[in-house]
Amino acid sequence: MIDVDVYLEISDLFRFRYDPAVLSAIAERPYRFRELVSRLERQTDGRHVDDNAVGRSLRRLANDNHVRKSKMRDGDRLVPVYAITDEGRLQVRLYQAVIDVYRRIQRDDDAG
Repeated sequence: MIDVDVYLEISDLFRFRYDPAVLSAIAERPYRFRELVSRLERQTDGRHVDDNAVGRSLRRLANDNHVRKSKMRDGDRLVPVYAITDEGRLQVRLYQAVIDVYRRIQRDDDAG
């Protein structure tokens, strides 16, 4: 029998395109917004990463308590810095588990 709730829960993990990538990057270390966008662009072979989409992703992740926004002094000004929370780390582990299963299935399909 199909467990529709599980399918919906899994699809919700990837509902917003940038959320998994943004959260996974921030899991490595805290980022300023521009640094984060540049990091994502480097990871996608220089493809354009939409600033607005990343900003919406950060707001969603902060609202879900996966990311914490704080201020850091940069010379005379304070700039926002985004860091992962404990709940965010759990979410990254969930993303990674889904990716691991996906890769295993792909390898099995390629081998078989």
